[in-house]
Amino acid sequence: MSDAGFRSGDHVVTHCDGGGRAALAAIAALRAGYDDVRAYYLSFADWAKDESCPIVQDQQTK
Repeated sequence: MSDAGFRSGDHVVTHCDGGGRAALAAIAALRAGYDDVRAYYLSFADWAKDESCPIVQDQQTK
């Protein structure tokens, strides 16, 4: 997660299309030492269709 720019103490929210992978990612983040972790209980599609919900896109190219 540090390679993706996360630091200890950061708030982490995981998401996926159905919840299963989000739960696994949240568990992995907790096991990696992050303590402010949540799994978004709806799908990303639900979040994205609400225009009041922010979406941050990584503009970096590798």
